[in-house]
Amino acid sequence: MLKSQRGVKGGYSFAKMADEITVLEIVEALDGKVGAGVSGAGEPFEKCAESIREVLSSYTISDAAAAESNSGKQMYYI
Repeated sequence: MLKSQRGVKGGYSFAKMADEITVLEIVEALDGKVGAGVSGAGEPFEKCAESIREVLSSYTISDAAAAESNSGKQMYYI
């Protein structure tokens, strides 16, 4: 998901374009499969997990960046 480069111009960047990476991919890379613990917990919980996966997979990192830049909020760095 990420690639790294060493040296003066080093750092981390996405391995794919931001509009090709879904928010679901990021969440699952950090926390594991969304809804993994609800199997057998009952239909409402399974449907909820399915809905969350559907929503998160419909947004990309590019969408999230655009929403952030359009929010009017300033970013403060420490």
